[in-house]
Amino acid sequence: MWLSGGDRDMTSLQTNRLIRDLLWVVNSPSLVTNADAVQGIESPRIEPAQIEPARIEPAQLNRAQIDPDHLAHCLQKFTGHRVGHYFEHLVHYYLEHVRRLPILARSQQVRDANRTIGEIDLIFRDEQDRVTHWEIAVKFYLHFPHDNFSPSHFIGPNASDTFERKMDRLYSHQLPLSQSQFPDVQIRQAYVKGRIFYALDLPPPERLPKRLSSDHARGHWLRSSQIDSLDASPASRYRILRKPHWLSAEIANEDDPDLLTPSALINTLQRHFGKTDRPVLISQLQPDQQHFAEVSRIFVVSQHWPQKESNRLN
Repeated sequence: MWLSGGDRDMTSLQTNRLIRDLLWVVNSPSLVTNADAVQGIESPRIEPAQIEPARIEPAQLNRAQIDPDHLAHCLQKFTGHRVGHYFEHLVHYYLEHVRRLPILARSQQVRDANRTIGEIDLIFRDEQDRVTHWEIAVKFYLHFPHDNFSPSHFIGPNASDTFERKMDRLYSHQLPLSQSQFPDVQIRQAYVKGRIFYALDLPPPERLPKRLSSDHARGHWLRSSQIDSLDASPASRYRILRKPHWLSAEIANEDDPDLLTPSALINTLQRHFGKTDRPVLISQLQPDQQHFAEVSRIFVVSQHWPQKESNRLN
């Protein structure tokens, strides 16, 4: 199909984003720590030693290993907006088309008699011929240091989701599911990426919850009443991030129509929170040679979060 110059530029931008997102999916730090994840939450159906963390080494994928046209072709059918589904598609692509591993099961429902008791994300055979079960997740949590809302201090934009609740489900329910359906599984791993956001005006916590890696990706969060505290330097630009593109760091040309000056961002956020309590994820960018590059990622939540929420994000 013949493409005009503008269409070619748009296609190139979309493909570059796919490449950056795939690199992020593989190379970004794990949200869970290896040592704690090995211990896991004991289940009567499975030995904790059988549950291993995903061994995620930094920079184990580079651009030279990615065929941009093939990646774009394989992802063109994905038209959803759910960040988790987009993340899963990229993980599957990495295993099947980069590592070229045989996929034995994908989104496999597990039934007990006539009742569905869960779903296995992924079963594959690795380079050492080991049958491996991965549960896949990308999660975003805000550190909320106060004690008057939830036992957890790491709460999702959708406040019913917490880090501890997700870990409990991963290790006590989801990973043990493969024992009955796939007795040949030798390794069970949680492949969890994401980001933790810390309050802009408070120090980070001295202690982290069990299983949360100290080497996690970080950002900041603030309330809608605090948006005047955002960096308003003339060089700064902001972009409001749309799902499912919440993964890799933003890069933009100077003439990108989605880039907002600090004053334009504040006006946009004021209009938004005048209508809804729905949180907004933004990227702050600064000039970097010929482009603008992300320097910070920020969640803006309403005055009522987490006690009141009008929209669920997950």
